[in-house]
Amino acid sequence: MISVLKSLRDRISRSQLQDSNFRYSLSLTLVFAFVVFAGVFPLRGQDDTPQTDPATTADAQVAVESEFLEFARQLVAASNTDFNVELVTVGPGATPTNAFGHSALRIVSGQELGAQDYMVDFGQYDESFGFLWRFLRGEARFFVHVLPTAWAVNAWDSAARGMVTTRLKLSGPQKTKLLKAVAEQVAEREQGYEYDNFHNNCVTYIRDLIGLATDTRLSLDAFDDRRVDPAIFEGEQDTWRGRTFVWSNENFWLFVSENLLFDPDTDLKRKGDELIFMPDDLLLAVQQAGLEGQVRVLVPHRHAHNPAVLFRYGRIFESNILQRLFPPQLNQFSSPGYRSKIVLSGVMIIIVVLMLPISSLARYRLWGERSYAIIFGIAAIYATLIRFGTLFHFMDGTLIPFFFFPLDILLFWNTAKAKDPERWRRRKFWYALVRIFMILLGLIFAGFVWPQAVLDLGFFALIFFALYAWNHRPAAAQSDLNRGTL
Repeated sequence: MISVLKSLRDRISRSQLQDSNFRYSLSLTLVFAFVVFAGVFPLRGQDDTPQTDPATTADAQVAVESEFLEFARQLVAASNTDFNVELVTVGPGATPTNAFGHSALRIVSGQELGAQDYMVDFGQYDESFGFLWRFLRGEARFFVHVLPTAWAVNAWDSAARGMVTTRLKLSGPQKTKLLKAVAEQVAEREQGYEYDNFHNNCVTYIRDLIGLATDTRLSLDAFDDRRVDPAIFEGEQDTWRGRTFVWSNENFWLFVSENLLFDPDTDLKRKGDELIFMPDDLLLAVQQAGLEGQVRVLVPHRHAHNPAVLFRYGRIFESNILQRLFPPQLNQFSSPGYRSKIVLSGVMIIIVVLMLPISSLARYRLWGERSYAIIFGIAAIYATLIRFGTLFHFMDGTLIPFFFFPLDILLFWNTAKAKDPERWRRRKFWYALVRIFMILLGLIFAGFVWPQAVLDLGFFALIFFALYAWNHRPAAAQSDLNRGTL
């Protein structure tokens, strides 16, 4: 047995493990798999609503919701306005599903954190493993849940995510009208509601309820961010993609997915109420509408972020609130401002350098081709499946398949050792020309027909395939064959 294992080891060593290209490709595959699964598995069960032991049972949640509905019915029937309504804003977390923060409404009567202190949450969703796939398919179902604020405080504190409450300056009739509308939503949405990126989520539900109670439409200044520090923000600040960059850039998986999946709907210029995307946007809109009352920090935020996050909150809170929310001694804002973009840009630059037609780099060209095949070939499969399989209108028109095509993954194959390598060389050359045509078509669409902020990815793909075609042109065939990189 030992001799058989030694023989097998020697054969593998001679045939593959001594091949630096094979080792590189194997390592890259393992690293890519780790990045993908590290990004996917945190999504399982990540519910951006607080969870503690008593709140996780369905019976406990049903009981709390029944108590709240009866509490609301009695107050509304008696026109009793002896309660307060507060906007709850929760800081961003570390996973893709909670990277943008969270919003909820707090209804409190009597003792704070007592029996009649409720948090109404419009952003709870199914925690099963299949949620991610259903979400990408456009079949995400979210729920409206009620839980004691005391549970929420304990849960957010355990999650190290800051929790701020802003009392809404409402008249007695406005409070009653809002409470009645909230209770109706809790009762009517028992079976959940269909999530929508722009119109149905934890932020827009609260925006619309406050507008209903005050007979106004909450709105937001499109360029408020730029008055804080124009250099800290990137992209158009009146589009979804531009306004979410600060948050998505902190999570590489989320950043990559947005670049691959977001379509022209996320690049439409919006104004007024349509600009209220993020929880801090809602908070700012409440402030601009003159509805902001007492602001208190119930839980300090203890996650690390890039400085842009501090600027986002700095446009809203006074310095004393900021220091309570982000304790200065934690030094939370020392991470790079564009971490995810730096990583992705670095990968693209390395691949392009490896593809340059320079004799000293020729031996590494196959590394560049295989890197592109693994990283962007798999990304192409992912984006294409979602593009043609989703029902979400903000992902069903992405132009990424023009730039990264599923068949690109076949570039991983080293055809130098195949039968009739000359025929494969011709196929590679013509495939590159076809891909260049596709990319140019995609760039025209992205620039003039369906404007989409993906031109940097398109130009990267164009440069790669231009170099690929040059390197596999007929005149380069013999030298490539001699190096084994045909």
